[in-house]
Amino acid sequence: MGGRNMKPIKLTVCAFGPYAEKVSIDFEKLGEKGLYLITGDTGAGKTTIFDAITFALYGEASGNVREANMFRSKYAKEDTPTFVELTFLYQNNQYHIRRNPEYIKKKEKREGFTTQKADAVLTFFDGRAPITKSKEVTKAVTKLIGIDRNQFIQIAMIAQGDFLKLLLCKTEERSKIFREIFNTKPYFLFQDRVKVESNNLKVQYDDINKSIMQYVKNIYCDEQYECYDYLEHIKSLYTIDNVEDITNLIKQIIEKSESELSNLKNNFVIIEQNLEKINKLIGKAETVSKAKNDIQKAKIILQQKEPILHELQSEAEYAQSQLSKRDELAIAIETANKKLVDYDELEQKNSIKNRNIKNMKILQGTLQNDNVILKQLEQTLFHEKMSFNDLKEIEKVQSKLELQKTELENKREIYREIYTAIKKYNTIVKEYEIAKQKYKNVANFYTNKQQQFTKMQRAFFDEQAGILATTLKQGEKCPVCGSLEHPQIAVLTTQAPTKQELEKCKNDISEYENNMHQLSDIAAEKRGKVKTLQHNIIEQSKKMIGECDFECISSMILQKGKQTANELKVLECQLDEVYQKVQKKINLEKSILENESKQLQINEKIQYIEKDILVLKNEIENNDIQISKLKNNLEYENKQMAVTNILHMKEQKNNIEQQIQQTKKAFEDCLAIIEQQKTTINALKTQISYDDIPEDIQQLFKEQKQLVIQKNNIQKNIDAINVHDNSNKNILQQIQNYANKMEEVKQKYSLTKSISDTVNGKISGKDKVTLETYIQMTYFESIIARANVRFMLMSNGQYELKRKEEGLNRQSQSGLELDVIDHYNGTERSVKTLSGGESFKAALSLALGLSDEIQCSAGGIQIDAMFVDEGFGSLDEESLNQAINTLNRLTEGNRVVGIISHISEIKERIEKQIVVKKQKIGGSYVVINI
Repeated sequence: MGGRNMKPIKLTVCAFGPYAEKVSIDFEKLGEKGLYLITGDTGAGKTTIFDAITFALYGEASGNVREANMFRSKYAKEDTPTFVELTFLYQNNQYHIRRNPEYIKKKEKREGFTTQKADAVLTFFDGRAPITKSKEVTKAVTKLIGIDRNQFIQIAMIAQGDFLKLLLCKTEERSKIFREIFNTKPYFLFQDRVKVESNNLKVQYDDINKSIMQYVKNIYCDEQYECYDYLEHIKSLYTIDNVEDITNLIKQIIEKSESELSNLKNNFVIIEQNLEKINKLIGKAETVSKAKNDIQKAKIILQQKEPILHELQSEAEYAQSQLSKRDELAIAIETANKKLVDYDELEQKNSIKNRNIKNMKILQGTLQNDNVILKQLEQTLFHEKMSFNDLKEIEKVQSKLELQKTELENKREIYREIYTAIKKYNTIVKEYEIAKQKYKNVANFYTNKQQQFTKMQRAFFDEQAGILATTLKQGEKCPVCGSLEHPQIAVLTTQAPTKQELEKCKNDISEYENNMHQLSDIAAEKRGKVKTLQHNIIEQSKKMIGECDFECISSMILQKGKQTANELKVLECQLDEVYQKVQKKINLEKSILENESKQLQINEKIQYIEKDILVLKNEIENNDIQISKLKNNLEYENKQMAVTNILHMKEQKNNIEQQIQQTKKAFEDCLAIIEQQKTTINALKTQISYDDIPEDIQQLFKEQKQLVIQKNNIQKNIDAINVHDNSNKNILQQIQNYANKMEEVKQKYSLTKSISDTVNGKISGKDKVTLETYIQMTYFESIIARANVRFMLMSNGQYELKRKEEGLNRQSQSGLELDVIDHYNGTERSVKTLSGGESFKAALSLALGLSDEIQCSAGGIQIDAMFVDEGFGSLDEESLNQAINTLNRLTEGNRVVGIISHISEIKERIEKQIVVKKQKIGGSYVVINI
């Protein structure tokens, strides 16, 4: 498993959470394994360290409170970028991630702000191309490590609130937690899908039953039928239990109605036969009567048409006599059409004349406007040239003022330099006084040290004589003076310095002497600078303000500088006015040139217009001569009048031709009618010779009416029975179709409901354990087994966690409840009865067990860095030791465990610390203590 370990190496955050500036944490400084403490002020950013690691890997925080776009530090400067960088080790290979959230940043080259999009880069150290884009990097990290963000935060971060919640929560809440961690959501979705399918099938079954009942209510049955009352009873029911009874009843009704329908059809045929005989007799009688009437009508028409025929013949002869007049009109029309071309030419000449008159008027108007513009332009030019002459000398004034400005600016700059030199002089004078005082202090120390050395040296030599005196004997030579007698021997003292102390004092004197020389040189150097600056200031001041006491130079220079600045302001105002006048002169010169050019153009344009007007006048006079000639050769004023005359002659010609045709046609039509009526009379005489026609035709009409009434009544009954019969047959077919579907749905519903009740824990008399909970119970048992290894150690063998095998009742979901076994008294009770400290131990053990189980279920992946957040404040000293010993065991191998806490007992026990410090301004920073 060592080959799949994951461990962070270095974390860098910038403008992230409470960290306003760039802050780096080198986890390698904390060692390969062991405990370390993350401590600091409340709100300084201790937990943010784990948030940053989680964000770098997955683009989200470790908790669910803050979203990625909330990571931007409120303490950061506008131009400081927000990002997190993480270097980590996995399978003995190093990887580097740089990721930034989406945030509002200042634009680089323009004012305002813009949105920095979320982005990330995963860099490999083996030469592979980096992976970019936030989502792609998250996918790559999840695939690389083998766990997602939810699993990572359960493995790598144990937070007090979260693992106490895991310890004390109910089955429903614990199930939701396990669903995210162990990916049991597919089982949950299966439960829900089966439940929904079961409910849908029940609704479908009820809908089919309602549909059948709707069809039953529409069944028609005659009140005379024996089954009528039974049908009405069925219609009053809400549901159908036996569909077969309904189908048999409908078949019985259909059979009865079809028998009745057969009898009616037989009667209908008999009546139709009788009606056909009477209709034939009535038809013959009506034919004879009609023929007699038609003969009488034809005779009347003959009497009317014969006189008309004689009149039409006379009219036709008169119309024929008008043919010569028609031919004369045709010749006149042809002659008039030929002269229409001359009228076209006349219209063209008039059109040209009118166009020329119109164009001449336009040119005359343009000429008048141009003359007005020309006069205005001449006035404008006159005024502009006058103004230009007034500004002839303005450039000389400009040059003179600019020269004065340069002189004043130079003067002001010299005053500034002198004033700056004075300030520098004052600074160096202070430095000289300080250096002089330091020299005096060191010189005093040097003198005192010399005196001390003289005393120590004498005491040392006296002591050496005393040591020598202890070896002298009477009668033996003194090694110093050679005397054999020693009347006054030197005595040893207890206050004499050692040789080392004497050497140290001598070295101190040498050091003081060196310092004294150095400070003397510094003071001399400062004194030289003071004199040089003073000389330079006096010389420069003489040129500007004349002879003056040195002490007065500063105030005089300051006064003169202000005076020069005021004079410069006044001069700049004058220059601004001159610049405006210079610009005005330039603009006037440009405008004069432009207006003179316009004046020349308008003059040329006026000349061209006058020429065009003269040409148009000549053309108009020529047009008048040509128009007069054309009018003398034409009969009418214009073409329209000539065309109107041609149309009038054509109308006369057409009227003559139409009169001839109409008269001829009317004569022929009248003759044809007379011949037709004669033929009709002869044909009708043959139709009035029937022998079998009864004399009383009205009796035939009465018999016909009675038979028609009988026929219609029978037809209505037949139609009604057909409608009800077809409706009942359709209802029978629909009910039979629904019956088949109803049986199929009923079988599916029975099976699906059984599965749904099983997987959703709703089997009567059984514990409410769902399929998902059953799967999760397997993980839970494994987690509890891993947790008990540590819980038994931390509780000295007193407590052991156990999954509650039966729920409190069979009305609520169960299967993931927790009990605790107390081995001291042999009892088993709810885990909620544990004290605060015991609950912490149990919760910590359970959280560590959950972390182990996740790593195991993820394929043996091990996160070699873990964070434990708070919770130790509720423990006594012994429990605290047990908890820390348990966490120490986690560090076996190459694992490091970071405890996030601010309580002093933890600080005293753990030497390696990451201290997060919060500043009032500028955000937090990190210090690593080893």
